[in-house]
Amino acid sequence: MVALGAVASAAFVVAGVGVLAHQDWWASLGALGAVVSLALIVATFTPWWIFAVVINLAVLYAAWATISRGADA
Repeated sequence: MVALGAVASAAFVVAGVGVLAHQDWWASLGALGAVVSLALIVATFTPWWIFAVVINLAVLYAAWATISRGADA
């Protein structure tokens, strides 16, 4: 569980750097971080983490929008 948390954290941090640098590669790492984070939330669910699910879904949507925009260009 700790290793998955470290993977999710690292993916979010590097994806954040990509967003700040206006790079499209952030979407892959952001999606990875969100999926791993959602897996951890499902494995250790508590109602207090509902907002975390919403945040992860928002990251997944933004990543999907970025990836699909790049495919259309």
